[in-house]
Amino acid sequence: TITLPPVALNMVRQSVLDTQRAKQAVLPPLQSVVELTTAFKPPERTGLKEMGAEKKGRNVDGAAWRESWTERLMYASNDLDCVVERNAHKWAAEATGDEWEEQWGEHYHASGKVAKYADKWGKQGPNVWHERWGEDYDSSIGDACVKWTDKWAERLLPGGAREQWGDKWHEAFANGRGEKNGEVWSVGAAGDRYQRWWGEQHLGAGQVRRHGHSTAGEYWDETNHMDTYYNPVPHFGFKHALNHSPQLRNVPLMPKAINEKDPFGPGLDKL
Repeated sequence: TITLPPVALNMVRQSVLDTQRAKQAVLPPLQSVVELTTAFKPPERTGLKEMGAEKKGRNVDGAAWRESWTERLMYASNDLDCVVERNAHKWAAEATGDEWEEQWGEHYHASGKVAKYADKWGKQGPNVWHERWGEDYDSSIGDACVKWTDKWAERLLPGGAREQWGDKWHEAFANGRGEKNGEVWSVGAAGDRYQRWWGEQHLGAGQVRRHGHSTAGEYWDETNHMDTYYNPVPHFGFKHALNHSPQLRNVPLMPKAINEKDPFGPGLDKL
């Protein structure tokens, strides 16, 4: 069993509390709103169905917020694959300087590819936290999937010293084989550093190599017989996303511009 040194354990516990408080942050109250605008620019190119909204506001206390979302039905430019794409962005700031932001996206391809991601961060006084994650699936080449996450935070202690910590991992699997890799790191108030790296190689036929090392002298490398488990199925696919958005399907396409004076004729534009 691998244990973290006391400074890393204390920082992990504190960062969990900091993250929970930051995730509970809400948009500034709309009482005494002195500015509130809503806008959305429709698509300007053919072959694209799009809908969305953008809102922003502020109040007399100096707090401000904005949020936007878009949903598109289009053909990908690189392979002409039909795609349902959803994106959202939220941001809020208090007059005190506390701030919070979140972005996320989901892309569903008719070929079976799915990409999802999120990027969040928050600031409360001098304390800051970040969290990012992503998932990619591709059923067109079997049961391939890639998942990853990256979190880090820092906080200011009495006296001006800072503590920092981070945790990230990445995994990639396909057809019963794959690997996982991760890293944990911390920097204490006195500047003491700790890092630990770990990995798993799933070789097939029940063979798994587990290895790692750390700046504290920890080391392990062993191969054992164990099960390989990963989930290559996203909770949503292209058909689900399309059926879930009847309003998007009903958005009219922008008519194609036809150049009747083209010496080669209007071609496909007239279809």
